[in-house]
Amino acid sequence: MENDLIWQQIMPLVLKENRSGNEIQEAGLKTYVKECYDDNTLYFFFMCNTLDI
Repeated sequence: MENDLIWQQIMPLVLKENRSGNEIQEAGLKTYVKECYDDNTLYFFFMCNTLDI
């Protein structure tokens, strides 16, 4: 799925900390999300660097 052309064209957004709204500084804990849609469906693609998930 990550190799699909549509996902390669979308810039990822970095998710922020829930409480402070600040960006997570440690690269190993960052989570990225990409989104797109078609006429019927909204799609999300999450990339998580943490090993705990």
